[in-house]
Amino acid sequence: MATLDVCGAGLRTLAGQCSADASGLATETLSAAVTPPAQATGTAVSGLYAAVGATVTVLAGKVEATGLALTIASAQYVNSDESSAQRLSALDAPVQP
Repeated sequence: MATLDVCGAGLRTLAGQCSADASGLATETLSAAVTPPAQATGTAVSGLYAAVGATVTVLAGKVEATGLALTIASAQYVNSDESSAQRLSALDAPVQP
């Protein structure tokens, strides 16, 4: 089983990549096939392009939400790590009578 190393900077980097990918997805456009309007395959292809466009929009939203969740997780991870370090360093402090 592989080990997963986590750090705040790594989570922030991944969040940034998610944001960039979501932006890239959101700007993707499909150019419709040029066919005569009465041709049935043209209508089918146009419908398919519309469905793919809608799917890309949904995926972009999900990737953006994942990036936001990673940003929040990064902040919580760093806060938790710093809090744990402070508590552990307090254990080494001399005991006051």
